[in-house]
Amino acid sequence: MNIIVFVGPSLAPVEAQQELEAVYRPPVAQGDVYRAAQAGVEAMVLIDGEFDQVPAVWHKEILWAMSRGIHVYGAASMGALRAAELCRFGMEGVGKIFEAYRNGVLEDDDEVAVAHLNMAANYRPTSEAMVNIRFTLEKAQNRSVIGWHTRNLLERAAKAMFFPTRSYPAMVEIAGRNGCDRTELAEFSQWWPRGSIDQKRSDAIAALRLVRQRHAATYPRKQVEYKFCYTTFWRHLVETAEVSAPIEEGLSLPLQAVLDELWLNPGDCLAAYQAASRPDLPAANSFRQRILEQLRRSGRYEELVFCAQQKQAALAANGLNDRGEGNEEIETEALLSWYLAHPETDAHNGAFLELARANWREFLRALIRHRYYETLRSP
Repeated sequence: MNIIVFVGPSLAPVEAQQELEAVYRPPVAQGDVYRAAQAGVEAMVLIDGEFDQVPAVWHKEILWAMSRGIHVYGAASMGALRAAELCRFGMEGVGKIFEAYRNGVLEDDDEVAVAHLNMAANYRPTSEAMVNIRFTLEKAQNRSVIGWHTRNLLERAAKAMFFPTRSYPAMVEIAGRNGCDRTELAEFSQWWPRGSIDQKRSDAIAALRLVRQRHAATYPRKQVEYKFCYTTFWRHLVETAEVSAPIEEGLSLPLQAVLDELWLNPGDCLAAYQAASRPDLPAANSFRQRILEQLRRSGRYEELVFCAQQKQAALAANGLNDRGEGNEEIETEALLSWYLAHPETDAHNGAFLELARANWREFLRALIRHRYYETLRSP
């Protein structure tokens, strides 16, 4: 089975692997579905997704993947949200959370949002999902642990909290301050550690089992009834996804980081862009991939990758990976630093500046990142 699963806090990847043999990737973000579809997979399962620090997975890339014959399933968290929004176009949702979104019982994104640890810690959640709390409180009322009034106060207390801070103890404390029955709260506090429901986990497992059963043998490719439209916004997503993709298998460094280094070397940059723009080159590879091929042929590839890795690690460690664009003071400082390092007598100056003006945002981004990096290296 050639399947990709995007999963994180809803179900630890090590547990997910026991349910379905697939390629497991971190929570999905914008561009990930587009890049995964390039590998020619037969199906994708969207469970968890990023939405806070990076752009969330875009509806249109899911539509594009399905239009290419790829089955896309969603459950538990971000996957349930997107499946509810796109089920009429063919995305298949699985589980009670998906059904609640599809039927309008749930509407808010924060119902499934949680704070969680990193990949090394198997994305362990550090807060409780509101949707899990709702299922747990319903069960507690049905088991006569609490009454309707206490359930209502606990739900309201949890919903009012910012999602990274949601927990059962915090919810109980807030409800107690708001006049909730102390006896029922005490009984609930004793009950919830063994009686709580993790609906996100259950739905994630259900989705993996469905895909395992369905794709165990040859399964027909996805057929859709819509015609995918290629728009300006779609072209922008494709370009963004390409520069954010790893430059090669096994190397996590994004292509954008290498291109940033190239802008700091005017002669090499000008030569690479001119070579990649030749009209006789095959159109199979993207323009940026042709630039990489030119760098490999020129012998500059390894050095630029090494420099990009050093800079990427330093900036990421200090929270400066993507800062500064739009800040006039920082932009001016970065440009001044570059002009001081590249006097007008430079033989490549005129042609290179023309190229830089045509790609101003990329050029400026590279200068800002380098300026931050120089600052970190200074005493």
